[in-house]
Amino acid sequence: MIDAVVFDLDGLLVDSEPVWLRVRKEIFSRYSLPWTEEEQKALMGKNTRAWIDDGVKKLGGRLGPDAYRKVVLDGMVGAYRTGQVQLMPGAREAIDFCAIRFPLGLASGYRQS
Repeated sequence: MIDAVVFDLDGLLVDSEPVWLRVRKEIFSRYSLPWTEEEQKALMGKNTRAWIDDGVKKLGGRLGPDAYRKVVLDGMVGAYRTGQVQLMPGAREAIDFCAIRFPLGLASGYRQS
């Protein structure tokens, strides 16, 4: 029996990976550093603390953890607000289907420690 349905956001409900890539490329280019698709793929599925640590290490002290997290997340918030993040095909239908049958939840890889 299903008691509830929990959806993941990135990659399941929304196609945010291209935007994460673009935001990080923009940040690293400010410091004349590349950010590659391979580096982006290596972050997929990692929690927030892990991607912050990876980015700060690559920046070599140019930004601390709090500043790096803020600039990345500010870029993502801006992208969401301006409609740059698109729903995945079938996402709306899946949510609508489940919403009339079950309580819904949204999962995240966020972890502070």
